[in-house]
Amino acid sequence: MILSDLAIIDNKIKTLIDNYISNSSSSAVFNNIAIEIHQFQYKYNSFYYNFCKNISITNNVSNLTEIPFFSIESFKGQLIPSTVPISENEGVYFETSGTLNGQKGKVYRDKYFFELIKKTVFAVGFKIWFQNFKNKPDLIFLDYPNKRNLSNYPIEYSVLYNIKTFFGSDHSNFYNITIQEQLNDLIELLKSNKHFVIIGPSYYLSNLIDYIYKNNITLKIDPNSLILDSGGLKNKSSHLNNCDYLTDLLDVFGIYKSNYFNTYALTEIGSQFTNMPGEEYKVIPPWTKIRIVKKMNNSFIDCNDNEIGNIIIYDLLNRGCLLGLLTSDLGILKGNTLKVIGREISKND
Repeated sequence: MILSDLAIIDNKIKTLIDNYISNSSSSAVFNNIAIEIHQFQYKYNSFYYNFCKNISITNNVSNLTEIPFFSIESFKGQLIPSTVPISENEGVYFETSGTLNGQKGKVYRDKYFFELIKKTVFAVGFKIWFQNFKNKPDLIFLDYPNKRNLSNYPIEYSVLYNIKTFFGSDHSNFYNITIQEQLNDLIELLKSNKHFVIIGPSYYLSNLIDYIYKNNITLKIDPNSLILDSGGLKNKSSHLNNCDYLTDLLDVFGIYKSNYFNTYALTEIGSQFTNMPGEEYKVIPPWTKIRIVKKMNNSFIDCNDNEIGNIIIYDLLNRGCLLGLLTSDLGILKGNTLKVIGREISKND
């Protein structure tokens, strides 16, 4: 019963994604699907049910703001409660980064979740990253699929693998830049003045830039090349702030700023948020909703447009765990776009 109910929800999410790709009006409205997910989690997730009962939220809600959200920080060091049955043969656990306080959490992802992820990767790539490409470009990945070496992890689950499959030429390749031989091969390739798409975590690119500067290396890639990064600088990079990082990135690789794409993503969230060419604000895809809130008198109220507050993400892809999550990240809403400002400083920091 639980998997058949899940399949009904997943089909509606797939329709929403397909209609985004084709620019069609959608009968699968976000609010309606979100309410179905609330009812699904209320029925099958004992943690979620008890939480709702304790604060007098019933199975019958009429809009998104009635659906509860949960602080990501409250699950550090533990597993986010899963609504779908856990099977290590058909799904995987992901560990969160633990950037804020060093404590890592875990989230379980079922195999049907990855079908949805695959569709969103194609949708964002088709509509934004690769919209101007007539032919498949050479993709250079500064990271490997399944870099965490998770057990029972099929390669087709990987976002990177799916980007390569959908959009990359036969010459696309993955590099481990912590291995000197592969780093040397990558540097030589980047000197060839060709058109590339470079994809990797921000802190990998930061450290690559530092290596290039320290070794007085000059690169000549085509200025129409693209760079796609994600993950933030964290505490592992050679740059202290995003402004210096972006300046050096454009200087080293010589690409146009409009060809730089940064993706905001969290392990606890299935979806990704990326900017349009040359834009600072990120697109909010139709299978997600964002609220910006501030705390007042022990409750949260919505901020106005252009007012900084904490980011709450409602992600339909999280239909298997918790739909709404309050992050420690600060942001601004402008229409249906999001600007990520930084991270809230913990009182314990």
